[in-house]
Amino acid sequence: MNRKLFVLMAVVALVMLAACAPAPAPTTTPPPPTSPPAAPTSAPAPTTAAPAPTGAPTAAPPAAAINLKVAYSTINPDPLPLWVAQDQGFFKQNGLNVELVFVDGGTKTAQAMVAKDVQFGVMAPSSAVNATAGGADLVTVAGLVDVINYDFVTQPGIKSAADLKGKKVAWSGPSGSSATALRIALKVLFNLTDTDVVPITIGTETEREAALVSKQIDATVMNPDLAVKAQKDGLDVYAELWKRSDIPYQHTGIVASKAYLKDNADAATRFFKSIIQAIGYIRAPANKAQVTAILGKYLKITDQDTLNSGYNRMAQTLLQCAPYVTLDGMKTVIGESKTAMDKGLTADQMTDNSFIKSLDDSGFVKANCK
Repeated sequence: MNRKLFVLMAVVALVMLAACAPAPAPTTTPPPPTSPPAAPTSAPAPTTAAPAPTGAPTAAPPAAAINLKVAYSTINPDPLPLWVAQDQGFFKQNGLNVELVFVDGGTKTAQAMVAKDVQFGVMAPSSAVNATAGGADLVTVAGLVDVINYDFVTQPGIKSAADLKGKKVAWSGPSGSSATALRIALKVLFNLTDTDVVPITIGTETEREAALVSKQIDATVMNPDLAVKAQKDGLDVYAELWKRSDIPYQHTGIVASKAYLKDNADAATRFFKSIIQAIGYIRAPANKAQVTAILGKYLKITDQDTLNSGYNRMAQTLLQCAPYVTLDGMKTVIGESKTAMDKGLTADQMTDNSFIKSLDDSGFVKANCK
């Protein structure tokens, strides 16, 4: 082998040995790897709510309030439980949305119920009796005032039947509570009938009191609280009829049609629960200021003597926790209506105490009124 070939082979061998040798250690330490990003402190909120599982229960929608329209026929303290139930929220508490309307006189209120314009009426049962005698199906369901809630007020100088005979005597109309009370007063106090005087129709008690003051009439019946003002105006209170225990009388009640009660027993029960709660509120002495304010609001008067008289009489004497209709009082009312007597109407036919009795028997009355 010549010399050149030998050298070439040696060089190749050295190159191959260098390629197979391990790589030399690095002369510097590589930088540490970068640290991972910090975890978020809270999970991001989803952009849409997760769907509820199939079949999951859902909250029931609130029951809609029952709408009622309720009329009252007098501007005196008799409808006080109705006003308190509205202003103190008892109707709403019992799931009712109640609209109160004033209808001038029991006769018109009865007509509104017959026409189904209103569902309940706070009114004289005498108007319901006359309407039913004429073909309506009205019935008294609660009794608010169970006496003749009037004073007989006259011009000064009227002391006897002879003084009154042939004189002008006012009522709100030939039917209703004022007419019935006036006929009873004429009979009991003077042994007269309405044919012995000159009946004049003047709508409200306030208007009748004003007619007395201006000497347009000679006598009338009016609420005892308004009689307080009448005395201040120089008129005479001849008799306090509301203190007469010898004359059973259903003066003011809550009336409805039999058909409505049959088809709407739940609404009626809620309504009478509210009335009983309101009576309990009125009778509680701690509520006097608020009740008196409500009375003044609806009567539209500020005379404190009149308001105190109305509050004291209603809260302490007249309103009963269980407002039953009195059958003896209804007999008197029916007896004063020739049409009702001719039709043979009875107190039982004109009375439905079942709602009040049910609430009384259940303990609701005792729990809500003292």
